[in-house]
Amino acid sequence: RISVESGMSQSIVTALFQDRLGFLWVGTTDGLNLFDGYEFTVFRHDPQNSRSISNSYITKILEDRRGRLWAGTMDGLNLLEPDRRTFRRFLSNPEDPESLSDSDIRTLYEDKSGNLWIGTANGLNRLVEMKSPLSLSFVRYGYDPITGPKRAGMEISSLLEDRSGRFWVGTRRQGIFLFDRERRVFSQVW
Repeated sequence: RISVESGMSQSIVTALFQDRLGFLWVGTTDGLNLFDGYEFTVFRHDPQNSRSISNSYITKILEDRRGRLWAGTMDGLNLLEPDRRTFRRFLSNPEDPESLSDSDIRTLYEDKSGNLWIGTANGLNRLVEMKSPLSLSFVRYGYDPITGPKRAGMEISSLLEDRSGRFWVGTRRQGIFLFDRERRVFSQVW
């Protein structure tokens, strides 16, 4: 049994992931926990440290085919740096159309072509990588600018590419869509 008594930051588990090295990553409402089989290392948001994870409430964890670990939080997407101790943060910026459509990350998915897709509380995003690993930006799909305290956009809850290559998008309130990635069009299915 693995618990708070074992060194885990919180007993409420929101995400689980085993990386290619066999380490267990446990997302909780109070931090990202790395279990190496013996002990936990806990990553929490530190407002004084811009290299800490952007928020301690972890929503999703994914390791891409390049071996990079991504952690979604209620306030930003985070990329674990190669030193495995610090993070690069990605947040929504209304003034920057190449930033995430929303910082509330709901789901992460890597398609068969190696594209990283990010479902947020306000739209679908795809990571765009330039030749330099430091040049990362996002393309927004289904984004609707939020005017006021109520969310107006697509709350993406799940993503799936089927065997035929169709890309399915589950939303919280609007049902299920097929997303044509070439035409950039959503078609409501249910």
